[in-house]
Amino acid sequence: MSAVELAPQALALPYETPRAKPLPLAGPASFYRILEAVQRSTGVETAMLLSTSRVQWFADARHVAMWLAYRCIPSASYPGVAALFKRDHTTIISAVRKIDRAIQFGDTGVTNGAALARRAQKLAAELGGMNE
Repeated sequence: MSAVELAPQALALPYETPRAKPLPLAGPASFYRILEAVQRSTGVETAMLLSTSRVQWFADARHVAMWLAYRCIPSASYPGVAALFKRDHTTIISAVRKIDRAIQFGDTGVTNGAALARRAQKLAAELGGMNE
């Protein structure tokens, strides 16, 4: 299932996050576009990116998607990204730090850390760059 096939109601949140600003679902740097790019790059289906699976391959791809959502969407906040992935904001903080460390230091003891860093940077460039 591609992100385009994913209906907006499929992303309905089970709870409200009052501090989270809604993030764009469509547009140049959008949640759907990020999911599509990660799916194309890793081969991990969109459903698995949004799932709770702890299989390393899926979790790594999900962490790259979380990092891209936080770094490439201009209005992104930790609670906003967490709401899209149906997770707590601390999970997003952990994923962003993991990818940032992999980019800064290469392989940091994280499984395939250097490969994750290269993939994340390549996808960020494809999506139009990062926010600082």
